[in-house]
Amino acid sequence: EPLVTELARDILTKYGYTVLTAGGGPEAVRLFAERAREISLVLLDMVMPEMDGFDVIARLRESGGLNADTPVIACSANVLPDQIEAYRRAGTADVLAKPIDVRAMLNAVAAA
Repeated sequence: EPLVTELARDILTKYGYTVLTAGGGPEAVRLFAERAREISLVLLDMVMPEMDGFDVIARLRESGGLNADTPVIACSANVLPDQIEAYRRAGTADVLAKPIDVRAMLNAVAAA
């Protein structure tokens, strides 16, 4: 589990959230199918091997499943204005710049 994932999980758990983690895009898509009722928000790294965040969002939105409309918060070091706009067009509710600011993450999660 990447350090940033571990830290985000620990912080969110400390604030009372239940957190599921995925090791990459394919695992995230599998979680959406298998544990849909447990997922009310997605923090999604936009740059991953095998399947990037755009592909994950597309599969989530196109699935028609319980999580098709679940809010997604993009997490990325790529936060130039055109990149942020691309995340929004893909269907994200918010964007968090890496390195993740804890207060910004907690605010984004609470708002979603």
